[in-house]
Amino acid sequence: MALEGLLSQIDLATLLQTLKMEEQEGVLYLTRGTNHANLYVSKEGVRYLAPKEGDYTDFIEVLFRHRFLKRDELENYQRKLPHSSLPLGEMLIEDGLISEDSLEKIMAPFF
Repeated sequence: MALEGLLSQIDLATLLQTLKMEEQEGVLYLTRGTNHANLYVSKEGVRYLAPKEGDYTDFIEVLFRHRFLKRDELENYQRKLPHSSLPLGEMLIEDGLISEDSLEKIMAPFF
């Protein structure tokens, strides 16, 4: 389900309630002038996503929610990431924690 429109036509609270009732999962992109905010909406609730390039907070949150990555494994990848030429997703595929197909499916809402 793709939605696009102005919050002047529907308030944010109503929109979030509708997404929750419909059990929709994805990213809600909000823009006001030059300011942007991205919200990750799922059955578990709403999360504000990392705004900076190179910040993997949102990606890691999705991996936790889909149980591909355990919190105790995170420290290992945080140490490896600055020294690796691979993006985080490719590192996880290489280590066998996630398949390429699964990665594409869970990341689809972000693109």
